[in-house]
Amino acid sequence: MQLVIGKKDKHLESLLSYFEGQSITQRKLYIFGGETNTKYSSDIAGYLIYKKTDGTNILIKLHLGEDKWEKEYQKQKEGKIMSYFDYCK
Repeated sequence: MQLVIGKKDKHLESLLSYFEGQSITQRKLYIFGGETNTKYSSDIAGYLIYKKTDGTNILIKLHLGEDKWEKEYQKQKEGKIMSYFDYCK
C-alpha cells in the first residue's frame, strides 16, 4: 500500500493483514484519537468491523504503536446472513 505521495508507510503496511480474507461485507476501519491507554505510546485507536462469510460479526480494536498497528482485542458475535428480500418484507 502506498500513500498518494508515493512513499511506503510502515503503519499502513501493518494494516494490510487485517484486510485479507473473505468476508460478506466490506471491512471498515474507524480511527479515533484521545483514547488514553498506558500500554500504548499513542492515544490513537482504530476499530475494524466486518461480517465473516458464516454471518459472524467481527470487531477488532487496534492501537497505533511506534512501528505498526497492534491488536488490543477481537470480539465476535453470532449474526445472521440477510438477503435483499429480507429487507423488503
